[in-house]
Amino acid sequence: MASDGATERRATRLHGTVAVLRRLLLLSVALNLVLSAVLVRGCFSRGTARAILVDGELVCLVRSGRAANDVHDRVLAAKQGDFAGEVSFKQKWEDKPWPAKGEKIQTVREAVELLKPRLDVVVEGWAVQVKGRDIVVLATQERAEETLSTLKAKFLAEGETLLEAQTFEVEPTIGRTQAPPEDLLDDIRTATNRLLGSSDQPREYVVKAGDTPYSVAQAHGMTLEKLYQLNAGLKQRASRNEIQPGDKWIVAGPRPMLVVITKKETQLTAPVPFSVIEKPHGTLPKGERRVMREGQEGEAKEWVRGTWRNDRLVPESRKVIRREVTREPIDKIVAVGVAPSGT
Repeated sequence: MASDGATERRATRLHGTVAVLRRLLLLSVALNLVLSAVLVRGCFSRGTARAILVDGELVCLVRSGRAANDVHDRVLAAKQGDFAGEVSFKQKWEDKPWPAKGEKIQTVREAVELLKPRLDVVVEGWAVQVKGRDIVVLATQERAEETLSTLKAKFLAEGETLLEAQTFEVEPTIGRTQAPPEDLLDDIRTATNRLLGSSDQPREYVVKAGDTPYSVAQAHGMTLEKLYQLNAGLKQRASRNEIQPGDKWIVAGPRPMLVVITKKETQLTAPVPFSVIEKPHGTLPKGERRVMREGQEGEAKEWVRGTWRNDRLVPESRKVIRREVTREPIDKIVAVGVAPSGT
């Protein structure tokens, strides 16, 4: 009898254990069903999600505000690259609660890939501005100020004497701005070159009293040869002293975005014109001319005071305080016939 009782108790315990295991199995199945429902809702939710909008247009839905912030930061980091400084989106970013009625809710990674081609970034910098327009953008205010100082120094060489403080023809300003990261400059030389950026569009110049091809070419930042190329016959007219006030020449010097005004004393090299000497020739028919010797310009050192617009001397400001001829000119000799016709 005792043996039968022990057997019965073991059977009872076994039955209880099986019942517990059955309940655990049912609970596990129920939990799996709940988890599957949650996963389905993650892709096609009928609740509330977080909408991300660019310039007012819905781009995608994510699960929460935290997910939207994560997407924002990841896209910004991907667009910023190696550029330092505060970066923001050029387009208007919004994220807000949104009823999700069957729409797909993106993961953070999917949302980042959707948004990267839709968004551009701008970086905060300091712009050198001319008449309210950004010309160059630098990372800091100090770099922008250094750029303007470097630009002025470019037009005062060693050994030259500054007569007055340098100024700008149009005073630039420095102000905060936002620009694409690729437009942000850190190299001062590149920034100053951009401020001197210009075009060589041909334009008309009216000759004034005292003008020479050399002085006009110098005033417009041209070589003498280029001036001659743009004005057919000018070289020959100049050699015959046939230049008159009111003549119209074509010039094509650069026009920079910023002009530095510098009043200084410096040393220049200037041509010394040759003279044309006419000599009567008894065997040439009267009125006939023959060049016996071509002329050649000489050269002189001149100590000049004047006003420069960047690297161009303003002709009317030029004042020679000392001059030294270093190479004498060779006069041109022209034989003029005096023999009577028929002799």
